[in-house]
Amino acid sequence: DVSLLSAFPTKTPDLFSRVTVLHRTHWQHDQVRRWRNHAGDVVSRPTRTLLNAVAAHEPDLVHTHNLPGISTAIWETCRRLGVPVVHSLHDYQLLCPRVTLMRPDGEPCRPHPLLCGLRERRLSRWAGAVSHVIGVSRHLLERHAGFFPAAEDHVIRNPFPRLDLDSLPPPASPPGTIGYLGNLAPIKGIRALLEARPELNRLGYEVRIAGRGPLQGEVEAAAGSEGLHYAGLVD
Repeated sequence: DVSLLSAFPTKTPDLFSRVTVLHRTHWQHDQVRRWRNHAGDVVSRPTRTLLNAVAAHEPDLVHTHNLPGISTAIWETCRRLGVPVVHSLHDYQLLCPRVTLMRPDGEPCRPHPLLCGLRERRLSRWAGAVSHVIGVSRHLLERHAGFFPAAEDHVIRNPFPRLDLDSLPPPASPPGTIGYLGNLAPIKGIRALLEARPELNRLGYEVRIAGRGPLQGEVEAAAGSEGLHYAGLVD
């Protein structure tokens, strides 16, 4: 039996037997809620409200994911209730308030030892309650080395939907196309891909890009170049 504790209102599939929502507004639509999330990360206080919310589900196991709006205080809450915890890492939210370990322009960012370091220490103070930690890549787990002192780590990659492989043509050998599908944002490395395009073309590769985002104009302008195709937003 699977139930859900969600920080914000969200559409939920029918598989959840019970859904509890902690906050009435979503941080994407409420700037105050966004800043309260950041403050809650640093405070990370196991409140009576959180304790009651978890206890009401009577869980045998709690599996946590990204925690804005809930905070790592849920780990201590579960410890007090005697409930084991598994945490899945999807990004760098525990290490970086921007989640990406990058500056807004896409350049790598070295966490500030005072500001980011203080935040990380606050978030990690309840991490001893986590017995298993899952990362979608080995690199993600390595970047969090030492954050979960008592946890066993595991790599479980993001799942892909089942495909009818018989209907797909075999890939070219050697491959001739490099594709990108996703958000056209600096942190995704789009500019690096555009800069590499002439050398990729020289090596015989065609570059195809699909998606939307803040760098869409740059991608559209570069699409006039030989060997680069932009498909816009695709299903």
